[in-house]
Amino acid sequence: MKKYFILVIALCFLKKSNSQQIENQLIKGGVKYETNQPAPFATVLLLMAKDSATYKSAISDEHGNYRFTNIISGKYKVQAIAVGKKSASTAPFILDENHANNTLPDLILKEQEKQLQGVTVSAQKLLIEQHIDKMTVNVEGSIIATGNNVLEVLQKIPGITVDQDGNISLKGKSGVTMMIDGKLTYLSADQLANLLRSMNSSQLSKIEIMTNPSAKYDAAGTAGIINIKLKKNSGEGMNGSANIGYSEGVHAQFNGGVNMNYKKGKTNFFGNFNSYEGKSGRSFNLTRKFYNEDNLIEPSLIMHQYNPQINRNAYQSFKAGIDYNITNKHTIGVMVDGSFSTNKHTVTGPIHFLDKNYLLDSTAISHTQDKNPWHSLTYDLNYKWEIDSSGQEITANFDYSDFGSLMKQNLNTQFFFPDETDYQQPQLRRGRLPSDIHIKSGKIDYTLPLKGNTKLEAGWKSSFVTADNNVQYENFTDNNWKNDTGSTNHFIYKENINALYFNFSKEFKKGWSLQAGLRGEQTVSKANQITIDSLVKRNYFQLFPSIFLRKKLNDNNSIGASYSRRIDRPDYQDLNPFTYYIDQYTYSLGNSFLQPQFTNSFELNYTYKNIIATLNYSHTSDAITRIIRQNNETHIAYETSDNLAKLNNLSLSFSVPVQITKWWNSNNYLNIFRNSYNGIINNGIFNSSRFEYNFNSTNTFTLPCDMKAELSGWYNSKAQNSVWLTDPQYSISFGLQKNLWNKKANLKLNVNDIFNTQRFKAAEKFMDIDMHINNKWESRRIALTFTYNFGNINLKTRDHSNSGIQDEQNRINK
Repeated sequence: MKKYFILVIALCFLKKSNSQQIENQLIKGGVKYETNQPAPFATVLLLMAKDSATYKSAISDEHGNYRFTNIISGKYKVQAIAVGKKSASTAPFILDENHANNTLPDLILKEQEKQLQGVTVSAQKLLIEQHIDKMTVNVEGSIIATGNNVLEVLQKIPGITVDQDGNISLKGKSGVTMMIDGKLTYLSADQLANLLRSMNSSQLSKIEIMTNPSAKYDAAGTAGIINIKLKKNSGEGMNGSANIGYSEGVHAQFNGGVNMNYKKGKTNFFGNFNSYEGKSGRSFNLTRKFYNEDNLIEPSLIMHQYNPQINRNAYQSFKAGIDYNITNKHTIGVMVDGSFSTNKHTVTGPIHFLDKNYLLDSTAISHTQDKNPWHSLTYDLNYKWEIDSSGQEITANFDYSDFGSLMKQNLNTQFFFPDETDYQQPQLRRGRLPSDIHIKSGKIDYTLPLKGNTKLEAGWKSSFVTADNNVQYENFTDNNWKNDTGSTNHFIYKENINALYFNFSKEFKKGWSLQAGLRGEQTVSKANQITIDSLVKRNYFQLFPSIFLRKKLNDNNSIGASYSRRIDRPDYQDLNPFTYYIDQYTYSLGNSFLQPQFTNSFELNYTYKNIIATLNYSHTSDAITRIIRQNNETHIAYETSDNLAKLNNLSLSFSVPVQITKWWNSNNYLNIFRNSYNGIINNGIFNSSRFEYNFNSTNTFTLPCDMKAELSGWYNSKAQNSVWLTDPQYSISFGLQKNLWNKKANLKLNVNDIFNTQRFKAAEKFMDIDMHINNKWESRRIALTFTYNFGNINLKTRDHSNSGIQDEQNRINK
């Protein structure tokens, strides 16, 4: 009996020893999409080969990599799963003492299509994807985006707000740098808004949001970077797409475009053309109250202005280029990117002056007409050397950009008593406001992957900008046009920025990853007011560090932290002290003494599966602020920019995707923030802060008959924007899509702002300013868009989204 007992114990021990965990063992690999791009945050399962039972699970990291440790010996296989993709599996493999370190081939996730109870479920990317240094919003294919311009699409993006003038804020902070396909636009806020209004949503692929960009990017943009990525075609042969759209609110708008790519052997040709033409209107109500120094409670004069406005806009854009593979490691390319627009803006309406008893005292009828044709052309020469198969490479971009506009303006103001008789002669003014901006830029980037999941990056960039504005105004007096010396000004601005950067990234054991970088930028500028012989020179050097740290706690949880220092330089036109007249009583004025603003930004984020929570704090010194100043005697007010001492922003945001049913997916975003302003405005101490919030929800419904629907809405609470207090804003939109001809084509119908609720209402009551604005535009529109795809859909093309000229283009005012 004792012998049998000893034998049983020995067998049990032997069996246990054969199933023990092997020290220092490792199973690792990568997950990629068909495009050979990493597939981050995919679910990876370690399965028993015998019955496919799940032994362990993991989530691929930002680079698509996964690993398993502490596993008993046996026969296994690995499977990767992602939403809208076919699962991918490895062949079975053995894990034992002789095979303790397994590096498996990459798992390739392909598009899927399967039937669910008569409902077609087609592959699509997650709406929101979180990476170590950015958040990606996939808008391609969104029905809600149909028929909208790009600025209207941005309003629907989580964390982004757009005001009545098209100024863009990110998580409650202004100072956003906009990029298109990785290139800086070099446009001012006004010019950028006009460009984005002219671009149709059919051109969009995705939008990348970087609240703390790495040192590889230009240091401009204190709120962060928004990178708009346009659609690209991708194989041997030709492919492309064509689209045509129509939308109508009060007025009609038309758009159309074609996008083509042809690849043969070592040569790849690509190009696109898009066109838009339409008319839009808005109503603008402005009330100002003026007070005597001895009575600051009751106004002595009330000025009420009503201006219906009509915009007529025609816009065309194109891109054309060629890439040539000299060898399998060396590629050279050239590209030209252009856009042309003619914008006609007409404003007509009465300005009523009321006495303290709100009785009509007089009326001015103002008629303003602007015609602003402009063009933008960018030429790019690029080169890429793939040094070895590890990813070591050198890329170079050299760009030249030319922007030109020729605004012509006519202002006519008539003055009447209450009985409609003239009380003074009409005032006639005309202006010629040409602008020419030339930008030269070059940059070289080097990437060196090292052992141990380590990567080094370094680079150089230089840019040279010349902006020439020769503004000329004339007044009609004594039956002749005479030069207005007080408003005429010739301004030339020259700027040179030189930058070097170094970036280090590494993935450590136990789920840790690190990215750290340092960027140094030297700025040399000269602002020359030729008319009055005034010269302002500047020369300064600044360092901009950045660091990102991330820890993967387990398969479902990870945390991250980041810090960066950023700069916002003034727009070129904001430095130009010329006068731009809106009407007889309102104009804008530049400030040649405007200083750049600097921001230190800190961020913590936590991810549970696909749910993301982010805590952000930033401190901005010398905050660039738009302010209003007025003359109480002449009742003339003007807008200008000045530096506020500081601005602090604290925000907490949540991104919550929910799959409610198999056919209903909901993506929800909430941002709660507090802006605190402190400084001197109009010789008064300005201290203000308040809690605000934004909410955004996008719901996608998969329907029978190869159809899909989307319902989205957003809400912005009452907000403090510098001295302005704005009312809440909100909107709801609905869209429907039908795929045709085996998904080679689709038809999209969208109703934007169903309940016509979008408007901008704001008030400023500070020092001697008491002003109220009510602005309503054509936000409710119905749009129909047809898209047809042709050619080889598997065509692979080179990315053309990394030239070096975007930051300078962002500061041009169109």
